[in-house]
Amino acid sequence: MEKETKQRHSAGKTVLAVVAVTALAAMCIFAVKDAQQRKAAAYQGELVQLAERIQEYAVDAYEVAAAEESVWRNSIYQERDASTDPYTMEDGVFLEDFNDALGKLYGDSDFQSKGAFIDSNRKSVAEGMSRLKDAPEGYEDAYQALKAYYDAYIRLTNLALNSAGYTYSDFNSELGDLNRELDTCYLTIATYVG
Repeated sequence: MEKETKQRHSAGKTVLAVVAVTALAAMCIFAVKDAQQRKAAAYQGELVQLAERIQEYAVDAYEVAAAEESVWRNSIYQERDASTDPYTMEDGVFLEDFNDALGKLYGDSDFQSKGAFIDSNRKSVAEGMSRLKDAPEGYEDAYQALKAYYDAYIRLTNLALNSAGYTYSDFNSELGDLNRELDTCYLTIATYVG
């Protein structure tokens, strides 16, 4: 009888130990899943914020590049416009060389400040991209979409900050292509993060 009681007692301890180990394992699994979900939510939040910053900063870069394009075009075709006349004309007469008009634009302190702002923004976005490079499970495609968006943004900032080597036609074409690419990339990211 005593042996039977010890066996029941021992079996009860075994069952209790199995239940305790199972509960502990379940709690660990829950804690890991919860940590993964929190990490994924934080990653998604940072990804969305960075995509929105790229969108905002791309507008700034586009405006600088569009100003260059306008000065270039109006100088070549001798079109008057209140926003470009200070660069394309002197004493009411168009400059003979569009490079002189672009040189006046590049020498303008407001234009230079905008260029410095674009460069600073570009560095900020690069830091954000480096923080997001290790995407958690399920966010690999979203990161690749963001990377495509970032690459197009960098090409736009390069165009805005350094138009050397472009013809007017190539510059204008590249600006239009990048604008469309950025729009497409932004819409693609939206499908991943809502």
